[in-house]
Amino acid sequence: MGEENSNKKPIPYVWLDEDAGQPMLMGEPCLILFSESFAALRDGVQKLVGAGAGAILMEVGKSMGLKYAELTFKRFPELKLLDIETQIHEMCSIILRNSGWGKIDLSYSSTDSNMYKVHLCGHPSGLITKESDVPMCHLEAGLISGVLEMLTGTRKNIVGLSCKKDDSFCLIDIKSP
Repeated sequence: MGEENSNKKPIPYVWLDEDAGQPMLMGEPCLILFSESFAALRDGVQKLVGAGAGAILMEVGKSMGLKYAELTFKRFPELKLLDIETQIHEMCSIILRNSGWGKIDLSYSSTDSNMYKVHLCGHPSGLITKESDVPMCHLEAGLISGVLEMLTGTRKNIVGLSCKKDDSFCLIDIKSP
């Protein structure tokens, strides 16, 4: 394997159903998009809606996260047997990353206080060239909050987004209301 491919690995739970003509992710039909296409979708919503786009994208992301966690548990029911911290690590740091949502680092999480600080980089919305320090990761923040909500069984709100133009990551603060 060449040096440029040394950090690449196959994803064992993605395959093509040739009869249906559709990719499958964890046994469920899925759609494979280029990250830049997804970023363009996010940019299009921003252009059409303007200032309210972030709230819409967060809500869409949360719905996606809830469904994503549900489908993941359907495919890997043994995850439910793990302690909550391990479930969160597996679902966010490994499964979401492996399906293209970026590198997710829960640098601080406290299930006791229901506060999560997430560092996110390499996410689809981050591929849009930033002209300002306005956060771009609303969809991804919503997705992560939806996953956390499904795992913990408590409602989650995004209380802070910080995505500076020159930063290599976004900082997302999520907690229970």
